[in-house]
Amino acid sequence: MSQYSRVSTPRAYMDRLSFDLATGFRTISNYTLVQDDKSTAVTFDAGQIEDLFDMRPTNYATIASTTQKFYLQIDTGMSSDTVAEANFLAILGHNMEEASAMFRVIHDDHITSNNMVSANSVTAGSAGAYTGVTGLINAAQSTVTVDSAANMAEELDNSETDLTVTNGALFVDHIGGIIKVDSEKMLLKARSSNVLTVTRGVHGSTAAAHGEGNEDIYFDYSDCIQPASNGWTLITWANNNSDNQYYRIEFLDNAGAGSNFAADLKIGSIQLGEFISWPTSPRMEVGFDIDYDGTDIVTTAGGNTYANTSYLGSPGWAKTNPWVIAPSSAENQTTTLSRHYGRRKWNMDFSYIADTSLFLQNMHAGHGGTVDGSDLYSQFYHKSLGSHLPFLFTIDEGSTDEGDFGLYRLANGGLQSTQQAFRFWNTKLNLVEHW
Repeated sequence: MSQYSRVSTPRAYMDRLSFDLATGFRTISNYTLVQDDKSTAVTFDAGQIEDLFDMRPTNYATIASTTQKFYLQIDTGMSSDTVAEANFLAILGHNMEEASAMFRVIHDDHITSNNMVSANSVTAGSAGAYTGVTGLINAAQSTVTVDSAANMAEELDNSETDLTVTNGALFVDHIGGIIKVDSEKMLLKARSSNVLTVTRGVHGSTAAAHGEGNEDIYFDYSDCIQPASNGWTLITWANNNSDNQYYRIEFLDNAGAGSNFAADLKIGSIQLGEFISWPTSPRMEVGFDIDYDGTDIVTTAGGNTYANTSYLGSPGWAKTNPWVIAPSSAENQTTTLSRHYGRRKWNMDFSYIADTSLFLQNMHAGHGGTVDGSDLYSQFYHKSLGSHLPFLFTIDEGSTDEGDFGLYRLANGGLQSTQQAFRFWNTKLNLVEHW
């Protein structure tokens, strides 16, 4: 964790949603907000769906508290697993603590009647794993369980993956979530009539035999991320390199899918994509400036000076000042007195970066290279479209301190590099804060 603007190895979180919209590969119709009945569109009390993807957290959308559980479904348009990968989700400018909201992330290659055919979970983890997510900022595991009102209708050994229940219809809206029998947690992947297909022993539990044959089944929401404060949330995970054409981010109240939110839910920005860390730390001569660039000084004929200010800094977010993480009980969350002003700028120089870390092997490679490369050109400069798209950036790849993060653009428009030795290059990184 970095403090006092101590620069280590930088990392950029590159949003694929805004990139695909900017390049015309996807349209807003490929990103849908749907209520839990899987057919009714979510209506907004304020704002619109486009506001979620404009990379401006100050411009938030408001969803009525009575909406109950809903989801954002993203069709990446990619049938290739490697080019549809993602490893982070950022939700900026939210009031999820005030709204008593939580969320989870699931994905699949196939959607039938708005149901995922064999859902996979980012937030539940794999068999035996406690959770799939790391790098948490303002993100805690939910402890909510709710009785499903169904029971097992057969005995189960410790390896069977098909479970017959008394009423399968009760599980249709829980595909991709966790169910719990005794102490074992199972990922619900699919449902056919009264038969549930599951992955056994997930989220830190162990597959076990259930011999009574009529055990109670619970909806277990421990795979949901529950922000303890308003402001913003970031989670990361290992690249999900299969079954990933469709992503679904489900939002629900902390009491479960059938409950209203405690307040209207506000979201300023949703970003999903892949992060990339620089291969080295920058040279010691790092430049950091705060530019109060919204002010012009006017001098009168008599020599008096006046300030004409268009803006002092970033406007407030839905419930907090920019980048502040605070509960509703905290005082002065959005007051102008406690807000930071000015625009931050970073100037970094990097030396002796290997050509394999900076460039693609073939700089005219097809989309597979530009989307799924591991170099700075394809994963950072290409995905930012020069200065066109802002991105989430931290000065320390290992930091979970909100003070190390911000939204930035490239200040110099693109990649600048100079070869210093055979196969080794120097490059610059000049960033200016965006809001």
